[in-house]
Amino acid sequence: MRTCMFPCNLSKYDILGSFLKNGFVDYGTKFDLSVGDEIYIYTGAPYSAIFLKCRVRAILKSQETIDDSEFNVSDNSFKEKSKYVRLVPI
Repeated sequence: MRTCMFPCNLSKYDILGSFLKNGFVDYGTKFDLSVGDEIYIYTGAPYSAIFLKCRVRAILKSQETIDDSEFNVSDNSFKEKSKYVRLVPI
């Protein structure tokens, strides 16, 4: 099992809102992760803290992810990644 830390900018994406509505988040990554790996979500200012501990539930391609654009806080769109992981809080 692997453990990683992913950053989350709360001024760009409402990760908590997505977790509360969907029960999971699809997160784009270049890391070679496996189902069962643990991921810590780190948020910057104003909290600058580890926000959530998650587990990888699935490895996905872009077309398999959900449309979570309603949680984009800013007008910036996110660049599509080649691989996504579905994270569930633990």
